[in-house]
Amino acid sequence: MAPDDVLDDADAADPEAAGGGLRVLDSGDAGRAGLPWAWILGLVVLVGGSGAAVWFLREGGLGVAVQQASAPPAADNLLGAAWSFETTDGESPERAWGVPEDAPTGFAFGAAGAVSGEAGAVAAPEDGEWARIAATDSHRLGAARPVVSLQAVAGGDGVQLILRFEGEGHPAVEVVVASGTGAIAGRTPTPPGYTHVRAVIGAVSAGSVDDVVMRELDELAPAPLRRGLFDVVSLDVGLDQGLLVLRGNDLVFQVEGVAIDDGSGRRWPAAVAALPGAGELALPGGGRVQVDGTLSEDGTRIRLQRTFAGLPAEARVFHVARAVGALAAAPVGVGSSGGFETFTDDFQVEGVRTLVLGAGAERLVLGGDGVDVAATWMADGTIEFLVERVGSAKGRGSLSLQTDFQEERVQAAQLRTQAEGEERAGRLGRALATTELILREYPYDEGVLAWARGTRSRLQASMQQRLDAIEADLQDALFLASARRCREVREDCLEAAHTFAESAAEARFQEAAVQVAERARDLLEADRSRRERRVRAVRESFAEAGTYENVVEELDAFLETTLAPDP
Repeated sequence: MAPDDVLDDADAADPEAAGGGLRVLDSGDAGRAGLPWAWILGLVVLVGGSGAAVWFLREGGLGVAVQQASAPPAADNLLGAAWSFETTDGESPERAWGVPEDAPTGFAFGAAGAVSGEAGAVAAPEDGEWARIAATDSHRLGAARPVVSLQAVAGGDGVQLILRFEGEGHPAVEVVVASGTGAIAGRTPTPPGYTHVRAVIGAVSAGSVDDVVMRELDELAPAPLRRGLFDVVSLDVGLDQGLLVLRGNDLVFQVEGVAIDDGSGRRWPAAVAALPGAGELALPGGGRVQVDGTLSEDGTRIRLQRTFAGLPAEARVFHVARAVGALAAAPVGVGSSGGFETFTDDFQVEGVRTLVLGAGAERLVLGGDGVDVAATWMADGTIEFLVERVGSAKGRGSLSLQTDFQEERVQAAQLRTQAEGEERAGRLGRALATTELILREYPYDEGVLAWARGTRSRLQASMQQRLDAIEADLQDALFLASARRCREVREDCLEAAHTFAESAAEARFQEAAVQVAERARDLLEADRSRRERRVRAVRESFAEAGTYENVVEELDAFLETTLAPDP
C-alpha cells in the first residue's frame, strides 16, 4: 500500500489530528462497511422468526449503539476505551475507528464479533475486495524509538493486525505484524524519525476481531544498519516485508512487500495481501501463496531474497519499491541490456540490471539482475517501482541494495583510462565497448559517467560516418559496374571492421564486405561470360574454315583455363 493512502495531506502533516484521512462510521454506515445486512436479517427471520430479528436489531447487529459493560482495558493499552469495540458513556466504536479512504470496505460493530463484552468488529468483504479500519487517534511514541506490539483475538485466518507509523513530514509506513485465527500478536520497531503509531485492522476474507491491545514494549528498537550516508532498517516480522532506507531521520527509499497478479489482472497492494502469521500472501481471486524471505549481506550489497510456493501458472510477481524525498526528485538511471538511460517520467524497461537513484554521495542503487521494471511518478511526489520477475525465475526473487560505491568508482576510473588508450591506438570498437561497460555496470561517478556518455556519442558518430561513407562508395561502385571499385570498397569494409572490432558495428562492416564481395563476383562473372561468348564465336569460325587447327586448339586451351567459370 502507498504510505500516504490512509491520511490526506493535511492530516499527514499533523499526526495527532484525530481520524486523519478516515471515514468515521456511525450506525448508518453499517451497510457500507461491508456486511450484507439485508441478506443476514432475512436469514435471521427465516431461522428464528420475528423474535430473533428483534434480538439482532437490539443487540447491535447493525452497529446500533448499545450500552455495554466490558472488562476494562489493560493500563498500558494505548487504545484506551476503544480496545474492545464497546459503546460506553464516553466512547463508541463508530467514533474510535474509521475506514481508510482507499479501503473498499470497512468493519461493522456488533455482537457477532464479540469475545469479551458484547461487541466486536466484523468484516465480510465481497470477492476480490478487502476491508480495513484504523484507529481514529494516533499515539505519540517515546523519544527512544520503542518496539511496539499489537495483539487481538481474531475469528478468520484472513484477519490482519497492522501498525501504522507516522511523523510530520514523513510518508506513513505500514507494517502487517500478525494474522490468523485466535489469539494473534506481533511486534515491530519504530522506524527512525517516526513519532506516532496508529492501530489498523484488516481482513482479506470474512472475519472478526476483538480485544485489541497496542503497547510500547520495554525494549528499544535495534540500531539501523549504517551504509555510507544511509541507515537501513529491516521490517522482517515473520513474512519479509522489505526495508526502509533513511538519510538521517528522513525516509528516502522503501522496499515494500510483494504484490501478485494471479492472472485475473488484479493485484492487491503489498501490505494488503500480507499474512505473516501463515507466511502467505492472499490473492484477489481467493488463493494463497507461500512466501519466505531472507536478508543477507553480500559484500557492499544488502540482498533481499524471496521464494514463492503455490504460484498459479499464469501469476505475475511484483516486488514493490518506492523512492521518497530527495531520491524521488532526481532523475532515475536505468542500466539494462539495452544500455544506460535516465528518466524523469513514467517508464517501462525490460532486462533491468540496476536502478540508480540520487546523485553523488547520496546515491542508491537497486539491483535486479535482468528484471522488468515499471516506474510511476505518483501525485504525492514519490516514485513507485514495480519490479517483475519473469519466466522461470518468478518462483524466486532477489533484489540487492547498494549505498557504497568506492570499489565501483575505482573500477570505472580504470576503465576510463583503458578506453582512452584504446581510442588513441585506433581500436575504436574496443574503446566503444569499454565505454558501454562503464555505462552499464559502473554508472556511479558523475564525472566518469559524463565522460563515458560524451565518448560514446563521439565514437558512435564516427562509426556512423564511416558506415555512410562506405555505403556511398558501394553505390558508386555498383553504378559504375566496376569489379575493381567493388574490391576497393570491400577492403575498406574489412579495415573498418578491424577498427570497430568488439563493437556492434563490427558485424555491420563485415556484412557490407560480404555484400560488396558478392556484387564484385557477379560483375566479374558477367564480364567473364561475355568474353567467353566472344572467344567461342571466334573459335567456331576458325573451326568451320577447317584450315586453322592450331588456332582452334589455342582458343580451346584459353577457354578452359583463363575463361573457365570460377567454382
